[in-house]
Amino acid sequence: MDKARIDAERRLKNMAMTDVLTGVPNRRAFIERCQFLNDEGGARSVAILDIDHFKRVNDTFGHAAGDAVIKHLAESLARSIRSDDMVARLGGEEFALILNSESKDKAHQRLEALRQELEQSQVTFDGEQIGYTISIGALFIADDESASSDLEQAVLDHTDKALYEAKKSGRNRVVWGV
Repeated sequence: MDKARIDAERRLKNMAMTDVLTGVPNRRAFIERCQFLNDEGGARSVAILDIDHFKRVNDTFGHAAGDAVIKHLAESLARSIRSDDMVARLGGEEFALILNSESKDKAHQRLEALRQELEQSQVTFDGEQIGYTISIGALFIADDESASSDLEQAVLDHTDKALYEAKKSGRNRVVWGV
């Protein structure tokens, strides 16, 4: 295979695995990484988070402002992770994080610090200050739980339920699934 073709295929794969708006990996890349981690094993925490009352942002400030908030969140998430972690945009205002080789307590501290940081931040758009909060559903996966072939679906189900519980119990919080 010639170098030009290899480079073109690499660019196409990168485009297929990257969210256009934010530049972070997309849902497809997240699922692929979960499958890889299942094979590899190891303790980790997975979190799904989204912006609370995001429709209000779009309705009040417009969709371009909503995009600015989504980009701000993606940038904040990307800054908060380590090189062996992952952030991905699942769609809309929903993101996922994989925090590798950490205890549940340490992961909770990181997620809570991120939640608090975002609660204090503001996005400036067309001279308007837009504040927002996030809700986080998380799941800790111990090293001995990593071998399941259906782990990525179980993770998505459990973190989604935890996210729903965070929303139901008042938003702007971290809730752990079981």
